[in-house]
Amino acid sequence: MSIDRALAEGLRAIGKRKTPTLAVEVLSVDKKQGTCVVKDEELEYTVRLASVINENAERFYLFPKIGSSVLISSIGEDENRYHVVGYSEIESVSLQIDELQLKVDKAGFHLQRGEVDFKSLLNELLNELKSAVIQTPAGPGNFAPNNVAKFEEINNKINELLQ
Repeated sequence: MSIDRALAEGLRAIGKRKTPTLAVEVLSVDKKQGTCVVKDEELEYTVRLASVINENAERFYLFPKIGSSVLISSIGEDENRYHVVGYSEIESVSLQIDELQLKVDKAGFHLQRGEVDFKSLLNELLNELKSAVIQTPAGPGNFAPNNVAKFEEINNKINELLQ
């Protein structure tokens, strides 16, 4: 079966769902549990941010902004289990694969594997470069002050981009 045909059949099957997809407002977000509390006109629901919540640490979440709207749909036609399928505004993104963690929000991004943090690693590298002793035919020396100033400028840009 072609992918186009499978997609068309899948979309037709979605149209035959017994439980509706609902547009609701986000009241709160629990980033640890991967859930959010939402409210339609009369009811509040606690819904998953992903249809499958992995018991290990490997997860990918889009965290909606509080007060924004999301679309929720039932999991397996079960009216007691919903997950978010569409977002009007995203507050942050989190990806965890084994020891690798990536987080993105308006403050920048954070990348870490185990104890190694990307921002700290880059800052450490630039600090070492600023104080590096360079062997030349004329003897040892350090970077010129304008080089050190440029390293500081780069370091400031890194700190603006990374959390």
